[in-house]
Amino acid sequence: MKNFRSAFSLIEMSVVLAVIGLLVAGVAQTSKMIDKAKIASAQSQTKQSVVKDMPGLALWYESTLESSFIPEEVVDGGEISTWYDGNVQALSRVDATQATSGNKPIYTQNIINGLPALKFGGTKIINVANTEINPCAQSFTVFAVFKTATVTTNGVFDGWQILFSDASNLANDIIPMIVTGTYISTANGGPSDRSMSASTKVVTDNNPHLAVISRNMDTGSRNIWIDGSNNASDSNGAQGIVLNANPILSIGRSANNNINYIGYIGEIIIFNRQMLTDERKSVEKYLSKKWGIDF
Repeated sequence: MKNFRSAFSLIEMSVVLAVIGLLVAGVAQTSKMIDKAKIASAQSQTKQSVVKDMPGLALWYESTLESSFIPEEVVDGGEISTWYDGNVQALSRVDATQATSGNKPIYTQNIINGLPALKFGGTKIINVANTEINPCAQSFTVFAVFKTATVTTNGVFDGWQILFSDASNLANDIIPMIVTGTYISTANGGPSDRSMSASTKVVTDNNPHLAVISRNMDTGSRNIWIDGSNNASDSNGAQGIVLNANPILSIGRSANNNINYIGYIGEIIIFNRQMLTDERKSVEKYLSKKWGIDF
């Protein structure tokens, strides 16, 4: 009788373990289905977004579409050699590229509210070689979705470069978007008299954020919006001056002084003009909904 009870217990245990295994497998499968649904939703929102029809769209890089990268590189931890420009308005698109292994940003799954993004840090950098004119040299509006926990130094040229087009030894050069200390900043003409920081919104909290920076060349006015709120504005930009921006835009690291951004970037959109308020808000609405950034 004792042996029968022992055998029965083993059978019961096997059944319990089998049930647990099925439950675990079911949870894992459900999780994968949820991830796929999130990406499918993001892809749909991207394809239907207002961005593609807005005038002045210069560059558009995002990380959810199958057409954004070389298919073989889209694996978790994969090195990205080409980030394809999604600007459907352009006759000739301008892709961001990196040929050197070890310098390529890393494709990372499920990192910004269930969506993939590119990981930067160390020597990771991807370059945009614009053969015509740098879209940040005159009036511009830049949108970026990013996530970082890194606190950097406070100097503009010592911060972490999200988007960089500085040219060495030129008076009116520019850094379109940078993390300085714990804030988002922009600079042109040098850090002492032409820099501006959104110093009321900490962005180095390991949460996703949406940063928008605009410049009006004619008036010299600039603005920074973080998560839908205007955190900085001034009229100290280089008024009426075409900035001496490097024709190569660098994403994730400076090309000439080796200062790097540490974190993730999900999407960058650049317009070659200062957008109207309603236009900016409509792009912000698209990005906040897609990336799950509440504001």
